[in-house]
Amino acid sequence: MNFNDRLNEYIEIVGCTNKQLSDLTGIAPPIISGYRKGNRTPKYKSEQLENLINALSFLAKEKKISNLSKEVIRKGLEKHLKKDDINLDVFRNNFNTLINELKINVSDLSKYIGFDSSFVSKIRTGVRKPLNISDFANAICKFVINNYLDTCDEKIKYLIKCEDKDLKNQELLYDKLYTWLTNNKFNYNEEYNIDNFIKKLDDFDLNNYIKSINFDKLFTPTLPKLKTKSQFYYGFDGYKDAQLEVLKQAAFFKSKDNIFWYSNMPMIEVSKDLKFTKKYMMYLAFILKKGIKLDMIHDLDRPFKELMLGLEGWIPLYMTGQINPYYFKNNSNFLYSIIECVSGNAILHGQCVTGSIEKSKLLVSTKKDDITYYRENANLLLKKATPLMNIYTPEKKEQFIKIIDNNLSSNKNRRNILLNLPCYTLSDELLDKILTNNKISPTDKNKIHDWINEEKRRIKETLTNCKIIDEISIMNENEFNNNKCILDLSKYYFDKEIKYNYDEYKEHIELTKNFKKDNKNYSFKASDKNIFKNISIYITEDKQVIISKINKPITNFVIYHPQLITAIQNFKAPINEND
Repeated sequence: MNFNDRLNEYIEIVGCTNKQLSDLTGIAPPIISGYRKGNRTPKYKSEQLENLINALSFLAKEKKISNLSKEVIRKGLEKHLKKDDINLDVFRNNFNTLINELKINVSDLSKYIGFDSSFVSKIRTGVRKPLNISDFANAICKFVINNYLDTCDEKIKYLIKCEDKDLKNQELLYDKLYTWLTNNKFNYNEEYNIDNFIKKLDDFDLNNYIKSINFDKLFTPTLPKLKTKSQFYYGFDGYKDAQLEVLKQAAFFKSKDNIFWYSNMPMIEVSKDLKFTKKYMMYLAFILKKGIKLDMIHDLDRPFKELMLGLEGWIPLYMTGQINPYYFKNNSNFLYSIIECVSGNAILHGQCVTGSIEKSKLLVSTKKDDITYYRENANLLLKKATPLMNIYTPEKKEQFIKIIDNNLSSNKNRRNILLNLPCYTLSDELLDKILTNNKISPTDKNKIHDWINEEKRRIKETLTNCKIIDEISIMNENEFNNNKCILDLSKYYFDKEIKYNYDEYKEHIELTKNFKKDNKNYSFKASDKNIFKNISIYITEDKQVIISKINKPITNFVIYHPQLITAIQNFKAPINEND
């Protein structure tokens, strides 16, 4: 018997239709049909599977079918699913976190689970993967519960977010540990909330930032040819001084070659030195003023708080469109922390034993041979790196549109947290009225009509296979008059504000309600609060996130890294739902 046979058996017992099951689960009817025909199956421990189990058990209870409990349905369906359908990046990240936090002896672990230590190390770095990840994860969970429960109970509670009573129930504890380890559940430091990152992105205004640091009036001096030299720096202070020196060389001397930067050394302690931070950012401002681009490889094998604080600090630079951010999927160095920087004028190479930055040793050199050597290394590292996010400024509009079109093939559900009402629910007549009232030229009118018709086509195509939920604010007349309400064309990069009057706004609300009635896979959550001021977020479940920033310069961030996607998916917008 296969998954679809078991599912059909339960559906027959409770006597429901595909539509009823779709309404209860939130899964599109074509997907339900695919499950029943055996063309597709939900992932083990996925939200879709959980929704199926809940819906079937609800119907069984409603019809008083006592022998079809939730536990029976769960066991019956899960039995026919592959347990190893697990995101490798998620598993590797959490496996390493578990080892580091509990200080697990890898040799002891390897013996217990019957693997060679070197093979386990390769799994940790992503070079290899176990034949059956689920069985491998099961063995890890048993090892932890048998050997670390008494000595590391507080750390285990913190990692998997369980309570004292859960520690006494080994079956429940095992299930929670397994779910955290394998099922896209990350531990986010309670001192950091993803809301901070999103709020900072929403609040940030590049034009105000430029004025605040006098970037528009910044004069970049070009110094005469520097003398060839090399110098070593030591310890924590040397770590800071070496970075400032190499940035100064890039800022003030002639070369405009791209700068390469990678570091997996700790950031939190350095960021506390405000004098260092101010100089660091000043040199970066000079570098960007010269038009130099920066290839930045972020180290994501850090505590979540440290990772997000680092990304927050880069927001102003991302907005310039001159930063190309990357990360390593497989970061294999656990013994040493390193820093590499290469510009056209100088290089920085440094390292320390991980956790001992006070013992670091760093070389800054302007020698031609050193620059050539480390530039070649940098290019090799970039080939091994993966884009953390792609940043599309107006100059990259065509590339961004290709990204949108390529995403149409995904059968993942969508959740959009919107700044304003969705443009794809507009009628041609209302759109024309709004554009006329805003005195938009005939040429731009035609272009906007074409763009919105393309958006409608994309949405229609998406709704055939997936659900879309829009989270939007609905304002009364008083709130409308006190807030900026504009047509959101940030994906189109149209940078003139197109404002509604209140009658147009009310008409658009009615059109959105009608769109919901006409499209069973479309719904929206309405709120009487403005969620954002300057951004909209478009989430394709477990695949990508687009953050569209509407204030000039319009910028679209396309995020691919699974940890960031999960964090943003878990973001709960302040929705006060109303009808």
